[in-house]
Amino acid sequence: MTTGPAQDTLETLWDDGEFVLSRVRHGADRPTLSVRLAAAQPTAASLARLEHAHALRNDLDAAWAARPTDLIGPRGRLSLRLEDPGG
Repeated sequence: MTTGPAQDTLETLWDDGEFVLSRVRHGADRPTLSVRLAAAQPTAASLARLEHAHALRNDLDAAWAARPTDLIGPRGRLSLRLEDPGG
């Protein structure tokens, strides 16, 4: 699936009904991972889980974790961007 600029592609890796994990390829740049809310009207608990994962970014080691880099979008359509370790 192509999204945004023509060179960006989005590959869904996992969808559990609450969150959708995707690999985002930005042309020739290194891909990133994106965790977005699956529901059009997410629960407060789902939003809190994304915010909590982002808050842990400095405590995670890239050797064993896909580290969060930033939160993107308005609160109701919030997504979490992570480093993509590949694999």
